[in-house]
Amino acid sequence: MTHGPVTSPVAVMVRESPETDEVVVEIFDDAMLVTSQEKNSLTEGTETPLQHGSDITLWLVKWMAVNSGGELSVMENDSGGTTFEIRLLMGQAPAEEGDSE
Repeated sequence: MTHGPVTSPVAVMVRESPETDEVVVEIFDDAMLVTSQEKNSLTEGTETPLQHGSDITLWLVKWMAVNSGGELSVMENDSGGTTFEIRLLMGQAPAEEGDSE
């Protein structure tokens, strides 16, 4: 994946959270800082001509998470970039072919 300067790679971590029965996807992007205006738009779920995001990408990620029963959090990280956290409920594994319920 290419995003931002090559000297600031994007890191992705996926982990299971047994306490909450969720899968957590964290994306650490040291090159991207999401403005407070953009975070507010995502949190409030609305945009106005004066308060809006810079593009539709974060909205698509939020809609994917919410429509999958999860949520999206956007936080500034210690290095001045942004950490995106997507939390999704774990589903049950599909039944093996031939298994009966």
